[in-house]
Amino acid sequence: LAKGVRPLVTTVEAAPAAGANLVALSASGGDQVSGTADGEGHGLFTYFLLKGLNDSGGKATVRGLYDGLRPKVQDHARRENREQTPQLTGAGDADAGLR
Repeated sequence: LAKGVRPLVTTVEAAPAAGANLVALSASGGDQVSGTADGEGHGLFTYFLLKGLNDSGGKATVRGLYDGLRPKVQDHARRENREQTPQLTGAGDADAGLR
């Protein structure tokens, strides 16, 4: 395995339908592996999620966090010659503020 890759492999045939009150963020697509942010003490997704939360000044939405972290995670992973695309599922209430 490449350095920093987190080798959890699972297969999900169909994601359960998310209700109006459930939003899920995941670090990568189902056919991808997630990686680490070297020197940051977290996975790549977690690092950019926490950075987005800290930078938001308490005014974050799930959609805003996702839109901010997705390209950063993708770019960082591509520099390591791999694909990692965070996923947002059940976006029914993704534009609401975090509670």
